Amino acid sequence: MPVGTSPRAARMLVEYWSGSAWTSLTSSDGTSRILTITITDELNTPRMVVITIFNPRTSSSSIFESGDFDTVLKNKMKIRVTDQATKSILFLGKVEDVAP
Repeated sequence: MPVGTSPRAARMLVEYWSGSAWTSLTSSDGTSRILTITITDELNTPRMVVITIFNPRTSSSSIFESGDFDTVLKNKMKIRVTDQATKSILFLGKVEDVAP
């Protein structure tokens, strides 16, 4: 079930478990940071999701400065993808790899 950058990707809500509550991957003004979502669901294999997020630097003073989510998303962190239109959970699992 590839989602990619279709209009369906815009209605996906990606959240991570912060330890006490589900927190969405949005900027401080509430806009989504999701660029692409690809969900792979095949018979006899685990469902897998690949998410590309927009993670700009917090200020433009240094090109080596980190973005908002550099210290937030970690390996083995719980994550879920929800369709906001149908309120169904499309993916619930853990982060396997975080690539810069």
